[in-house]
Amino acid sequence: MNASRVPPPGELVATTLLEYLQHDNRPTFIIDLADANNINKDLAFSFCNKAFSSCRTYVALTTIHAAKESDNLLNAFHSWIVQRGDELYGDRHFQDVSWSATTLQKRWRIISGTPIVASSLNACSIDHHISDSASLYNYRKATKETLPLVPMAPSPYQRLVDEFDWGSSTLGPIVSWPKALKEIAKSVICNSKPVGVFWGPERIVIYNAPYAELIPSFHPQQFGRSMKTDFPYWDTYELVCQEVETTMKTVSYAAQPGPLMERNGSLHETYFSYDYIPLFDDGGKVQGIYYQVTEVTGEVLSRSRMTSLLRLSSVASRATDQKTLWKNVLHVLEDGKEDTPMISIHTVGEQMASISSQVHGDQAATTGEWLCQGSVGWPESNLATSNVLNFTSVRGYAAFVQKSLESLEPVVLRSSDGGLVAALLKGCQYKGVACTSLVICPLQLSSGIAVGSLGIVLNPVRPYDDDYKHFVRVMARQIEDALKLAVFLEAQEELLKQTILQAQVEQHSLSRQLERSVQKARESDLRFFNFAKQAPVGIYVLNPDGSIQFANDAWLKLIGISKEAVENNSLKPWLATVHPDDLQNVHQQWQSLKEGISSALHEWRVLRRSESNNSQPDVAYLRSAAYAEVNGDGSLKAVTGITIDYSIEVAHLRETNAKMEAALEAKRAQENFMDMVSHEMRNPLHAIIQCAEEAEDLLNQLQKAHKAASPPSIITQKCSAAIDTILYCGGHQKQLIDDVLTMSKLDSNLLTICPVPACPGSLIRQVLKMFESSMRASGIESFVQLENSHLLKDTQRTVSIDPGRTLQILINLVGNAVKFLADREKKELHISLAASVTQSKLPGIKYAPSSPESNNSVGTFPEFPKEEEVYVHFSVKDTGPGLSEEQMDALFTRFRQSSPRTHAQYGGSGLGLFISRQLTELHGGHIGVASKLDQGSTFSFSLKGRKLAPAASNSNSNNLIASQTLQMSNSETKAPPETQPERPEVSLVGHGVLIVEDNIINQQLLARQLRKHGMEVTCANHGEEALSILKSSTWWNGTSDDDSHESRRQYSIILCDLEMPVMDGKTCVRHIREWQKSGLLHSHIPVFAVTGNARAFLQNALEWGFNDVVTKPFGMKTLLPLMQSYIETDRTEIHEGNDV
Repeated sequence: MNASRVPPPGELVATTLLEYLQHDNRPTFIIDLADANNINKDLAFSFCNKAFSSCRTYVALTTIHAAKESDNLLNAFHSWIVQRGDELYGDRHFQDVSWSATTLQKRWRIISGTPIVASSLNACSIDHHISDSASLYNYRKATKETLPLVPMAPSPYQRLVDEFDWGSSTLGPIVSWPKALKEIAKSVICNSKPVGVFWGPERIVIYNAPYAELIPSFHPQQFGRSMKTDFPYWDTYELVCQEVETTMKTVSYAAQPGPLMERNGSLHETYFSYDYIPLFDDGGKVQGIYYQVTEVTGEVLSRSRMTSLLRLSSVASRATDQKTLWKNVLHVLEDGKEDTPMISIHTVGEQMASISSQVHGDQAATTGEWLCQGSVGWPESNLATSNVLNFTSVRGYAAFVQKSLESLEPVVLRSSDGGLVAALLKGCQYKGVACTSLVICPLQLSSGIAVGSLGIVLNPVRPYDDDYKHFVRVMARQIEDALKLAVFLEAQEELLKQTILQAQVEQHSLSRQLERSVQKARESDLRFFNFAKQAPVGIYVLNPDGSIQFANDAWLKLIGISKEAVENNSLKPWLATVHPDDLQNVHQQWQSLKEGISSALHEWRVLRRSESNNSQPDVAYLRSAAYAEVNGDGSLKAVTGITIDYSIEVAHLRETNAKMEAALEAKRAQENFMDMVSHEMRNPLHAIIQCAEEAEDLLNQLQKAHKAASPPSIITQKCSAAIDTILYCGGHQKQLIDDVLTMSKLDSNLLTICPVPACPGSLIRQVLKMFESSMRASGIESFVQLENSHLLKDTQRTVSIDPGRTLQILINLVGNAVKFLADREKKELHISLAASVTQSKLPGIKYAPSSPESNNSVGTFPEFPKEEEVYVHFSVKDTGPGLSEEQMDALFTRFRQSSPRTHAQYGGSGLGLFISRQLTELHGGHIGVASKLDQGSTFSFSLKGRKLAPAASNSNSNNLIASQTLQMSNSETKAPPETQPERPEVSLVGHGVLIVEDNIINQQLLARQLRKHGMEVTCANHGEEALSILKSSTWWNGTSDDDSHESRRQYSIILCDLEMPVMDGKTCVRHIREWQKSGLLHSHIPVFAVTGNARAFLQNALEWGFNDVVTKPFGMKTLLPLMQSYIETDRTEIHEGNDV
């Protein structure tokens, strides 16, 4: 009958899967495959029943992230759990549980386990399937229980474990094994370190794959066998097992020699550390021994080699000669025969110190014979132990040594090379193994000089790897260092012997020399004593108390004391003749000598009386140099010195000083005379020029008045010519006075340079303005070329130079050019201006050499930082007659002109170019000329200045420049429109001016000229009268006899002479400035210094309180613009003050 499907009752449908799993006795859990944390971290269970919660697998899976890196079984089990896919092939065994898996809805993985019991293992088979996942291993299917009960990677060892016939062993089939053996066996097989277990009295051995690699000669024969019956070397290990069973404690053995193991085709000695751990049964008896093995061959070899090197360093450093050194080295190497089974040492037969001095570079001392210093471990009569190595005919062992010496590197020889190498190593054995390699190391005494060799037979059961090579190299270096020290000590010992012998010889020679020196010293003392007695200067030796130990006759005579004073041993008898005014100074000098301070020179006076004359004593001037000789404790032993009489020198000095004072007085008188002459000459010259200008103005007015009626008459023309002649002669006379005064200043080193902000282009325009009338009359064309750069601006003051001195040079050069162009057919004058930051010289210019006068002058240009220096270059070129080479050589010297006919034809003093040269050099520059006959001349000069940032014009600076240039002007002409800077005219009509002048003529002339220009003029004859007038002016802020403001005069400017009776101009202006500071004056009033003394410097006048300086003679056409500039500035300041 066919079975029909009956629908489940409703109550059964309502029952959930989780309720079923919760009551299931099998450990079951569910995970969410969609949760990525289950793959990378500890498992997060979506469900687990009570049976799983009490299972130890639960703990393992909840801490899987911490343990999976070191637990291969857990790692494989976890990979199987989280494997993707709907179905998992096969079951998995983990911790005595067989686990199966089911996947629902492609998300929920249900894992259920069935505990494995011994009875069921015989009845069931466990299939291991191949997984498609790369994280799972390949397992084969088995029909019997194997070790381990978890998957492992396929390998020969795994096949051995799987296929081993345990039933034929005393242990029997795995299913019959006790649980403890199973667990320990699995632990052994899964361990990554070499471990194993001896089980039972038969010592059945089970070990893992890493341990099998340590015993390739006994694996796999020994696996699962009884060590007692199948292992030939078991007796030693049996004793260890018995000790573990007896003591029931772990027994450890560190760094024990192991068997010779074949590695890489050769036998290697080994060292292992062993730990034997007892395994107890439930009754507390030892049922097995768990052992773990650690190979420490590398550590043992390193420790052994380090010990040998330390011992070698210790004994070698204590060797004081070569013989002791080789003995100690061989002893140490013999003890360390594990690395150096056989040793031989050969060195040169001569003294090594001499060898090192004879060979050079990379040579080796391989001439002649080498001696064997010792050998260890070699068979008898071996070539390597020959007492002598002959390098004259290189054969045998010497040939191999020669090879290492040529390369200066260790040379390895192997028996496989055949021939002589095999013969050398014949009979050499270590632990019954034939030695197959030999290394020869050169021993160098210094860089590149080999004096020995070290032959080492290598251990045949140790690989000659990098560590072995490093050990051999370090050992050779230590022997070399010890050899160097031993050779050095031997050489030092030999040197010491030679030194002692030489010292004995020298001592004998010195003794004889000492005897001769003593004799010479006695003779020298005698000669010095005789010299001191006869010397023309005073020589003395004083005791610490001041008494005379020795004094020659000359010293007694100089001091003025008798021989009795010396014989009586009086204390300080030399003090009796000291001049009373110098007595304190002499006491201080003596006190310094007593303190051990020697004096360079000391001077004092003594009073000496003549024996035949009772008149006043003579005063003598003495000079002495004394040396203080002190004892070891610093106390004074004696004072030795010499004394001379320099009274004649004092007399000559007095006479010289008197003559110098007389000369200085004459110089001052000459300077005062020059000042007076200058002043007195300029005053009438000023009056002449003023009168000529006034006459010229009157004549011009007359001509304008009658111009329409009739042309100028002959008389008018003659008067105009006469006036021009007067002005020209006055200007010429002023130029001569200026040249003479400039020369006087140069001779007296009084000429100074006063740099102020200036515009060099303006100076050129000013000098052309001065010579405008002369150039117009002669028909001379002028051309100006001005450089316009960041260093020079046409209308800006970009440099700091002395404009007055610069203008003086330009006036001399342009004036000369104007004179020499007057008679030429082609009349052209070219002036150029440029600037540079370095002092350069123009090609073709022959520069004048630096003169001694400028080098010795005190008026040099002031210093400033190098980066602020600028050099201004002027050139004046004309089409005049030119100069020859001889004529150019005569230029720039005092009172010299180019030729004698120059003065006759053109006039002049011959000082202009000389003064220009001096002024140029004082200004830090140079001057020169380039010229050819009939081709014109070019004069070029440069001045050192200071760079300034371009700025707008400043009236005060303009005034300073104007006043300096005013002193140099010798012609008053109107500037061309294109060269004169535009500025608004300031009318002088109605402005008051106070003239302070003691010369009545000059006072009246100046007053008349100023009144003609509409100014209100008040005159004062001296400074005191000017102060009284100022008190009654509108400037006065103090009390006055006349307080009515209407009656007070108003003054815009004051013109004050410097040299006047009653009160001079300097005192007057000081009073004015003091009144201004104290508030007695309303504000600042401009005051000009008017003087005929050209020595009055602008800087001094400014310090005294003047605003500017005007030097006589001057013209109204230059004075009025200067006055206008100050009146304009003062008016601007007043308006600004009122605005505030």
